[in-house]
Formats: sequence, C-alpha cells, structure tokens
Amino acid sequence: MTNTFAEQVYTNGEIYTVDTNQPWAQAVAIAGDEIIYVGNNDDVQTLINEKTKVIDLEGKMMLPGFHDTHVHLISGGMQ
Repeated sequence: MTNTFAEQVYTNGEIYTVDTNQPWAQAVAIAGDEIIYVGNNDDVQTLINEKTKVIDLEGKMMLPGFHDTHVHLISGGMQ
C-alpha cells in the first residue's frame, strides 16, 4: 500500500479486476489518475481521510471502462 490518501474510494462492490491472480475485489482507491489500491473493504480504510469521496457500491458490479469515441454510422451499421 501507499502513504497517499485517496481522492475517491469505491467500497462494498463486486469489482472485476481483469487480474487472474485476484479476479474480484470489494474496494478500489484512486488518487489523481491512478488506481492506488484494489482489495478489501477493511484495508482500504487506511487511505481515506476527510477529503476522500467514498462511494458505496451497495453490492453492485464495477467493471473496467470500455471506451469507443465514435462510430461511422453507415459502415458501422453494415458491419
């Protein structure tokens, strides 16, 4: 773990990590544009301070982001 405090923490989730060594987690902590922790609800508490925004996922699933910036409407539809 790191000595940095998180700006955002997501807890109580079913978080799919895409890591074969740890495919599922309960919590994720973010500082700046980096994920600084992936693991359980108890251990993430050390990264939370009064400025941290904590989001309770209430058991919902979190997946890695999938991004598509655009589609060419006609060719995209035909494919």
